[in-house]
Amino acid sequence: MKKLLALFLSAAAVCCCTGVSPGVENPDNGQVTTDDPSGPPDDPDYDLSGGCPAIDLGLSVKWAAWNIGAKDEKSLGTYFAWGETAGKSDYSWGGYAFGNYNNVSPDWGLTHPVDSRGRLLPENDPATKLWGKRWRTPTRAEMEELCNTGKVPWIIETDRNDNFLGVTVCRYITVINSLPVPDVKATSNRDEIFLPVTGYRDNSSLESSGYYGLYWTSSLASQKHSASSLMFSETDDA
Repeated sequence: MKKLLALFLSAAAVCCCTGVSPGVENPDNGQVTTDDPSGPPDDPDYDLSGGCPAIDLGLSVKWAAWNIGAKDEKSLGTYFAWGETAGKSDYSWGGYAFGNYNNVSPDWGLTHPVDSRGRLLPENDPATKLWGKRWRTPTRAEMEELCNTGKVPWIIETDRNDNFLGVTVCRYITVINSLPVPDVKATSNRDEIFLPVTGYRDNSSLESSGYYGLYWTSSLASQKHSASSLMFSETDDA
């Protein structure tokens, strides 16, 4: 149903996380700037998300209740080319900030848009740039943790016509017959997030809407000039 893969240069949605649990390495989020003059951009509690809750799933970080650019859990949000911080109408190579199909910017870790560990710099992370220093795009390791159904269950959501809407990821609270199960009372108190099935942007077209969810991580992939992303579908053979 879900897998992490390398992707370049389709445009994907961005979910985000906030906070770091004790003993977990803190990412190199440096100072960022914002066009909003109402608060200090270097304040980790300064939040431009519009009140998006940070959901505790019992993992190493908390997760945003909705996507960047969305207003609620069901909205798809904004599509981003990796390393860019604004949506646009055309995601072709000619308009990409960091190269083109034949000449992608070399030496990512030494120039832009990543740090020495191959993670997006704060100024190139749409979560940090648009919502403030409290928020960032999850790393590949954090996305893998979210995908680990041994820690959190993924529940397929469909409408009354069985159209695939996305997945609810909720916190395991109780254990029944030696198996962890989601606790109804806990999920009713918002210990869950919803990942809508977003599709992706290719040039100016929206592709696979209603079939695949595609979300960026902040991490480069092992393949040259590719970034890690999460893709999920309703079936196991995606």
